[in-house]
Amino acid sequence: MFPANGSTYTEYDSQFDNFIKDVYQSYIMDNNYLEYLKPYLMENQKFKTLITTLDIKLQFAIFTLLYQIEGFLRRIMISAIVYKTLLYLLLKLNSLLCNVKT
Repeated sequence: MFPANGSTYTEYDSQFDNFIKDVYQSYIMDNNYLEYLKPYLMENQKFKTLITTLDIKLQFAIFTLLYQIEGFLRRIMISAIVYKTLLYLLLKLNSLLCNVKT
């Protein structure tokens, strides 16, 4: 991941680009994400601090928000990676999905 030729446009590794596309095409995208996130956004809570206690619905809402912001601010995922927010989200998602009873 790096800005191409000093531009503000960020190019991601093709694997990461594919990951973002896969998330978008998956069942985790939440059309009502802003409604669900509104109380957290109004309190200006940092999502990284919520990760340990979030449920699957909040998890999906955060992924949707990241994806939507990424469409306007291409480098948001870099921040999510650098500050390990994306890593913690993925680890929590794995934990939540492993605990889902079939």
